[in-house]
Amino acid sequence: MVAPTCPTLDQPCNVDPLRERFGSATRRAVSLWSVDDAATAALMTQFAQALSRPEPYRYFPAEALRRAMLEVRRRRPDPAHWASFTTFGVPNALRAEP
Repeated sequence: MVAPTCPTLDQPCNVDPLRERFGSATRRAVSLWSVDDAATAALMTQFAQALSRPEPYRYFPAEALRRAMLEVRRRRPDPAHWASFTTFGVPNALRAEP
């Protein structure tokens, strides 16, 4: 599951409400601040591609996100475009099924 946790830059981030709304999700990728749609789309596309690689080349979610961030960072160096995302939860839960 991917969800934003901070609606605006002037509000503090809080991931606790996600536990209430999406408690059944075993692994989450969340945004800690608002990111423009184009940057989010680019990062999520890279993230999904890394997660959906065939075995044994598939990445764990944290590594997939790191690689997606590095790819987006090459085109958009400002951290505001790529550094807001993180993952937490069961380590292997976002790995795509074969």
